[in-house]
Amino acid sequence: MKKDKLLSRLKQLYLLEFCNIFLLPFVFWLFGQPHNHVLGQNTIVAMALNGVLLLEGSYLWFRISRKLRFKEQFDFGRTFKMLKILNFGLLALTIIIFIVNPFQGAYDKIGTTLFLLLAVLEHINYFEIQLMYDNSNDLKYIRQYRRFKVAKLKRLMAKV
Repeated sequence: MKKDKLLSRLKQLYLLEFCNIFLLPFVFWLFGQPHNHVLGQNTIVAMALNGVLLLEGSYLWFRISRKLRFKEQFDFGRTFKMLKILNFGLLALTIIIFIVNPFQGAYDKIGTTLFLLLAVLEHINYFEIQLMYDNSNDLKYIRQYRRFKVAKLKRLMAKV
C-alpha cells in the first residue's frame, strides 16, 4: 500500500474510532426513545468502558499515523502494556459494579450486554487477534493462511 493511501486509511481509522465513542451510545439511546426506555447505570458504565477502549484504538492509529508521517518515535510497548493492564482492571471493576448494582429493566440488560461485548471484542481486536477484515489484502491473507492475523498492536509491542 502506498504511503499516502496508508496515511489516509490510518486517518480514517482513528477518526472513526473516535467518533464511535459518542455515536454508538447516541444510536442506542435513540433506539430506546420511542419506547421511553431510560439508559440504566450499568449500561452507562459499559458504554464508558467501551469508550475507553475505542479511545485507545483511536490513539493507536493516530500514533502510527504520526510515526509514518513525521518519523516520530513512540514507545508502543510501554504505553500499551500499561493500558492493557488498565483494561483488565476496568473490566473487573465494571463486572463488580454489575454484580452490586441491580439492572433497571430489560433495556439496561441489553445495553449492558451489548456494550460489554463490544468492549471485550475491541480489546481482543487491539491486543490479541485482528477481528476486523475490511479490505482485500486482509481477506487475501485469510484465504491464503487460513487463520486470523495477529493484532497490529501485539506485533508492535513484541518488537520492544
